[in-house]
Amino acid sequence: MKNIKLFIIWGFIAVLLMTSCNKNTQPEPVPDTTPAQQLSVDETLYTQAVNECMNDATRLAFGPGVKSSMQQPCGAHFDSTVVTVDSIKIYITFNGSNCLGTRLRSGRMIIHRRKATPWIKPGAAILTEMIDYQVTNLLNNKKVTLNGKARMQNVSGGNLMMLGTHYNQVIHRHEGRFETTFPDGSRRLWQHARQTLHALQEGNLITTIEGYGSADGFSQLFSWGVRPNGKAFYNQTLSPVVISSACGDNPVAGILKETLIPDDMISTITYGFDANNQPAATGSCPQRFKLEWQHKNKSGILFLPIN
Repeated sequence: MKNIKLFIIWGFIAVLLMTSCNKNTQPEPVPDTTPAQQLSVDETLYTQAVNECMNDATRLAFGPGVKSSMQQPCGAHFDSTVVTVDSIKIYITFNGSNCLGTRLRSGRMIIHRRKATPWIKPGAAILTEMIDYQVTNLLNNKKVTLNGKARMQNVSGGNLMMLGTHYNQVIHRHEGRFETTFPDGSRRLWQHARQTLHALQEGNLITTIEGYGSADGFSQLFSWGVRPNGKAFYNQTLSPVVISSACGDNPVAGILKETLIPDDMISTITYGFDANNQPAATGSCPQRFKLEWQHKNKSGILFLPIN
């Protein structure tokens, strides 16, 4: 009888241990990749808006006296120019679509520059202030609004309007800090530090962008700032982002690394895929980008639309 009782007790203990082991071997839940997806979409929207307004600023920095033969941004109007002893302020209002007809812009831009240093000279700098500058993507009706300032330096000399005639390429550097309103209505502080190389290929403006920012131990930053939950993010350049005017001023190539703090999630954005999630054919315009995510021992791949 005593042996039977011991057998029952040991059997009960074995069942408990097996149950405990089964609980401990339950598969880990699949990580929520929504934050990484949202950040990748927001990065694309921010880059589209910033690239367009900075390109416009480099054209408009000459002021209203520029020759009419030089291409001016569509939907932009000079309001006034204020000249002091050593500086010039150029006031511009946006109200209309861009020249490609892909985005609708509204809001104001103020360009500050030194009177004694022509913008065309190497090393010249301008300060561009954006006030309620709203960009609406006419393909998906998504809106982004920028409020803030960016400092741009003309590294190479020259200007976008002189590409193909006087200059083969023009290099600029700009650092910006914007309160950005995204399509979900959230307002977040975003910063960027980017070098842009502009060149013409058979009449198509190609802009190659590399991040050079640094913050909190991260380098080669393309952009950094705050996500909707108030937590930080850092996007680094792994391969320069290429934007093509023939493709609606959208990214067609490039790789960015996203780090979401403190989620312990790292992902990469790779631009340049077609509607079937295959690398876009040479000469065609990509429609999607690849998002590869990793969280601890889990990983996966998603494809998301550029627009």
